[in-house]
Amino acid sequence: MKFMIERPVLAMILFAAVLILGIYSLNNSSIELVPDEKLPALSISAGWYGASAEMVLQRIALPIEAEVMGIKWTSKVETQCDEGFCTVRVEFSRGADMDFVYVLLKERMNKLRERLPAQVGLPRVLAYEPDEFKKKPFFTVSMFGDASVFTTRNRVEREVAPLLRSIPGLQGVEITGGVPMAVRISTDMERMKALGIDTGSLLRALALSFYSVVSVTARDHGKEIALALANPAQDVRDLEKVVVGYFGERAVYLGDVARARMGYQEMREEGRYNGQPTVVVDVYKQPQASTMALAKRIRRSLEELNRTFKDKLQYKIVNDESEELEKRLSGLARIALLILAVIFIILFLTVRDWRGALLIFASVFFSVFATFTAIYIFNIPLNLLTLSGFALGFGMFVDNAVVVYDSILRLREKGWSRESAALEGPRRVFVPVLAATFTTIIVFFSFAYFQGRLRVYYLPLAEVISVALLCSVLVAYTLVPPLAARAEFRFTPEKKGRRHGIYGFFLRYPLFVILPVVAVIVFSFLLFREKVSFGRFFSWYEKQSLNVWLQLPAGSEFADVREALLKFERVALEKTYERQIN
Repeated sequence: MKFMIERPVLAMILFAAVLILGIYSLNNSSIELVPDEKLPALSISAGWYGASAEMVLQRIALPIEAEVMGIKWTSKVETQCDEGFCTVRVEFSRGADMDFVYVLLKERMNKLRERLPAQVGLPRVLAYEPDEFKKKPFFTVSMFGDASVFTTRNRVEREVAPLLRSIPGLQGVEITGGVPMAVRISTDMERMKALGIDTGSLLRALALSFYSVVSVTARDHGKEIALALANPAQDVRDLEKVVVGYFGERAVYLGDVARARMGYQEMREEGRYNGQPTVVVDVYKQPQASTMALAKRIRRSLEELNRTFKDKLQYKIVNDESEELEKRLSGLARIALLILAVIFIILFLTVRDWRGALLIFASVFFSVFATFTAIYIFNIPLNLLTLSGFALGFGMFVDNAVVVYDSILRLREKGWSRESAALEGPRRVFVPVLAATFTTIIVFFSFAYFQGRLRVYYLPLAEVISVALLCSVLVAYTLVPPLAARAEFRFTPEKKGRRHGIYGFFLRYPLFVILPVVAVIVFSFLLFREKVSFGRFFSWYEKQSLNVWLQLPAGSEFADVREALLKFERVALEKTYERQIN
């Protein structure tokens, strides 16, 4: 402290550095709507288009489980298999190095790929999020054009998806709506019987010759069976040269018993926007990536595509989380400015000297930027919850500077010189300031014992406020004394036995203080009971929406499911007010 008082230029340089580092840290920190914290769990997913749930379990899920159980930190494995898809959730013991586990699982899945069926792609390893934490896509865009929805999907897969996946910070891009292109093979059943070729041998031959085959769908059409193959050969005529069996010593080719043509897979899903079939692109981002920066890059990429394709491929942004985040941050900034203005007014009315009020207010200013620097260095997650607590805690941040300033001012009133008061005043209140600060921090220390969702949401809040309080102590003892030693403040020499003004009135009639305080407490409690919803976890933003969920019997045809949902869509389309129907 004495070192800083005797070297004012060094103090100015130090706080200029705090200001610059704080601005840099804030600009380079990722701010989210809600907390996004890694859990000690990963999920592994793999698909086999058209395969039954039993086949997926035996041929994909069980081999994945065997690889996972070989990792020493594994504590729990859960598997869910559906038609054509499976997900293996793996929980690890606390203290596991999740970065190392992730790399290890990726290597094991790469090796396992060689032992999986040829129709199965590389299993994907992702950070697991439970249902209540599962993040929705932060950016959703609906694509449509002058061609059919099938052609539109093909364009999206070839042009849009690769461009989006090339943007740094994105975790994945999912496409729904339309139907992927495929090769459809119509077989002559009578010819197959005459040559002794059955459907099973034909499928096996195709799977061996074209390992990219993902699924086969068979439908009986009298004397023909239609087969759909995903990820087909580059040339349809190559399929007709595949040997599917032998008739005596003669090789039987696919072209002898079937004809191949380009087509589409069977429709099993459909994306719609305001009553029109569309291709929906959902974009997911990595946890530490900046929401607003990524959204700007995606918008620039979409504008570039729009200029390239013009009317052939158009888009409509359905959801952009960055817009909501920007709106919330603007509101939070207005609240923070209002709080700071109120703090300055109260300081001015209390201190009755604009220079003293400005000095104390500067401590809040620099405490905020010092806190942003610490948040960036220690990689503490920032979201609307932590920033809101940060803004509401400005009143606590100013306390330490007020106590230090008041101690210096009291010594000045007793006749001490500016330098002596600036040196001795902070020393006299060091223990009380430190005790008061750690008393508050201990309250937030209990957040470390929260479990599950409470821990994910509130532990970063406790970390931010605790760091901010410690920064306020450092700023109060490094900023206030040097400035107080060189500034001339207004003060009244100490006069004993004097009670005057409004303070004397309240001391003589304490009920004028007690009754309003009790009234405020009662009113606040009643308002809290009336306005606050109990029994559910909060969310930072909710669009006014109505969701329709239908559960049809197992085995229901896609056409039946589609028709049932379209009934609700037609009702929604009849409404005249502004709405989005997805």
